[in-house]
Amino acid sequence: MRTHLLLGSALTLIALCIGFVLAGYFPTNLALGSVEFGSEYSFTHVTSSDVGSSSVKTLAGTIGSVVISSSTPTGTLSFYATSTTATSSADLLFTIDPNTDEGTYTYDVGFAPKLIIDVGAGFNGNYVITWR
Repeated sequence: MRTHLLLGSALTLIALCIGFVLAGYFPTNLALGSVEFGSEYSFTHVTSSDVGSSSVKTLAGTIGSVVISSSTPTGTLSFYATSTTATSSADLLFTIDPNTDEGTYTYDVGFAPKLIIDVGAGFNGNYVITWR
């Protein structure tokens, strides 16, 4: 009788474990740091050849950071959240002044419906923008 009870308990425990796995109780999408698989950052590299407006992301998202790797950039870089390719002050998220020092600047700014980066005339720099 005791053997049947132990065997029954063991089978019940195994069945519960299988049920939890099938029901998603044990996470399969573990986070590495603060980002889960599938929500990693993408990036855009901006240089002097990118003068003018360019659509970076056509869906809502988040600007993660801007990495400035130019010691003497010129011209401004403006970020807009707009539904068209036209940019206006009402859609302006932020502008990076050419006198900004080299470094990584974290923004974590949400945008919708899409992100447009306006690379000002005379821009000469080397920036990397991360977004998701």
